Amino acid sequence: MNKKRYSRQPSRPPRRSRRRSLLLPAGVGGICLCVAAGISLAVALSMPAPGDSSSLQQEISSDTGTGSLSNQGATNTEVSVGSVTSPAMSEGGADSSAALSQASSGAFQSDPEFFENTAFLGNSMIDDLYTYGLADGADFYFKTGLTVRTVFEETMNNRSVPVIDELKNGQYRDVFIMFGENELGWAYADVFIEEYGKVIDKVREYQPQANIYVHSIFPVSASASQRNSFGVNNERIEEYNVLLRQMCQDKGVSYLDVASVMKNQQGVLPEDAAYDGVHPNKEYCQKWVQYIEQQISKGES
Repeated sequence: MNKKRYSRQPSRPPRRSRRRSLLLPAGVGGICLCVAAGISLAVALSMPAPGDSSSLQQEISSDTGTGSLSNQGATNTEVSVGSVTSPAMSEGGADSSAALSQASSGAFQSDPEFFENTAFLGNSMIDDLYTYGLADGADFYFKTGLTVRTVFEETMNNRSVPVIDELKNGQYRDVFIMFGENELGWAYADVFIEEYGKVIDKVREYQPQANIYVHSIFPVSASASQRNSFGVNNERIEEYNVLLRQMCQDKGVSYLDVASVMKNQQGVLPEDAAYDGVHPNKEYCQKWVQYIEQQISKGES
């Protein structure tokens, strides 16, 4: 069955250029001299302007009470007011230099067929995974700031049905779900788990034959945890992950402890692993994909 993909196409920021002014030789000394001057002019114009940059501008939005994590890494991404922006596609940023180097050297090799007939459902973390292009073959259904409640109400960009209803578009072998970052500030953790259970029930209704995998919530950096914006801190994340693991056992679905490969020896996300301390850069998203492949392959062996 042919599947329609409604994932947003990432965009790269326009490259700025600067005009250069060059002084041509004043005198005309014959044909050879003119040709030489023409060559010099062409070479000079082809060189990039010093300081030219194609990196996106990231910033931490002011707190106006909305309390959701958002991603500005691609076009048409809704940005919640008072949200934390994601560094997806932040080329040239200090946090992504190692990841880009690794990718260009071919150090990370994903199975090109592994994510065929799979779908990812969730928030801006799924947005990042799509934007970095690390799970080719999968369908991505996501929205910035999405929660286990709003997934039943809000739509993807330029779409007309609730995000969760996008799962009706095909028959999937595996469905990967990720929620939690935007719900860390909720007053009651048990309400989050109850609402998450409803998401699993709906996924199972739409995809009765699919294997369902629930992601752990990723750790944040020490500095992000200390800021505690909208309740985002590592202590709360650990609390939620314990509950998510138990929920998966109760619901008979698989729990993916991706958080375990995101932590350093101090049990937090390294400071250089995310521009904002929350959304992992490309290098750490690669760790994420590798973990999924390894765990599922191990389970099938």
